[in-house]
Amino acid sequence: MKKTLVAIAAIAAATGALAQSSVSLIGVVDAGYQAISHTDATKKWSGIKNNAVQTSRVEFVGNEDVGSGLKAGFWMELDFNPVQSTSANTTSTNAFQGTPFTGQQFVSLSGGFGELKIGQPDSPALAIGGGTMQPFGTNVGSGYSGTWGRLGTVGVSGVNSYIGKDTGRIVRHEKNIVYATPVFSGFQAKAEYSFQNDKSATVTSNDNGYYSLSGFYTNGPLNVAALTAKGTSGDIAAAGTTATIGGTTAVNNGLGTSGSVKWNMLGANYTVGAATVYAGYTTTKADNSASTQLEDSKSSSIAGKYVMGNVDLLANYIKRTNNLTTGTTPAESKLTALGANYNLSKNTALYFRNEHTTGLNTTSATQTQTINAIGMWVKF
Repeated sequence: MKKTLVAIAAIAAATGALAQSSVSLIGVVDAGYQAISHTDATKKWSGIKNNAVQTSRVEFVGNEDVGSGLKAGFWMELDFNPVQSTSANTTSTNAFQGTPFTGQQFVSLSGGFGELKIGQPDSPALAIGGGTMQPFGTNVGSGYSGTWGRLGTVGVSGVNSYIGKDTGRIVRHEKNIVYATPVFSGFQAKAEYSFQNDKSATVTSNDNGYYSLSGFYTNGPLNVAALTAKGTSGDIAAAGTTATIGGTTAVNNGLGTSGSVKWNMLGANYTVGAATVYAGYTTTKADNSASTQLEDSKSSSIAGKYVMGNVDLLANYIKRTNNLTTGTTPAESKLTALGANYNLSKNTALYFRNEHTTGLNTTSATQTQTINAIGMWVKF
């Protein structure tokens, strides 16, 4: 018995020695001047604004070596507005529901089997639409934004906040699981899944379902990524809107009941010396027995980045077409963007962005909008 207790104590001591944990605080703050001009003069605006390039956020990241080749971790992202801390001077109500950590949040376990994330992790689609396809991220100039939405028109195709915050793009999904395989010869596969619960009229159980399968390949200067995904609704339509900080309506539910949306994404980039060339293609197909006016759309893009010392020069062109025959959404939309970063250090940059769009969501094809932004982001 004594020998057994000694052995158990030795194992416990060894396990404790192996276990190492750490918690980090990281993030970024982005603020600057923006001027928005529009064919409709009532929509013109200029002033100090946030997030022209980066998403201002604070992230708490934890990792622990639990032994046997396994690592456990967590991620909690808090998105914030560094230039406006209240909505008192707006017409919206200051409503907030749910956790203050509005970005990705999850617990994870990784090892030789790959990595498993449970919670609300970023979707693999975000890495493709916000990086593989073009160099502008997800904000001004990217086309991968809620304003323009290369995956479709907000409120017409797509799903809702129970599995994603925006119908014009795929960022992350609530109540979700994401699994990533180890990297084999430059290739990695990922899968994500959200359960569908549509048999109850209560808010807590009318979730849409979602899954995606994706693959990423990196070989020196070449990066290629592809994704196929599907969102489905059931007998009871999930809630159409969700209140966020400032009472902003985050999404619209275009699915209704017994509907589905399928997405396909393909992106690639190739670097030669100081230049990188990007290309992207997407399709969105919606099906809903309750409506014939859900959008099927396609988008294609070409972009480039050129590095000159501390300066990055960026350009992007995207065209999106859809099958809508009624309403105010035009059949074709285009976006052209130019940008420059002056990198003061690896953590700080000054930036300029110019974005020109035609055929905006919910407006006629003759409507145009131009955004000019000058600002700075600082990472920590």
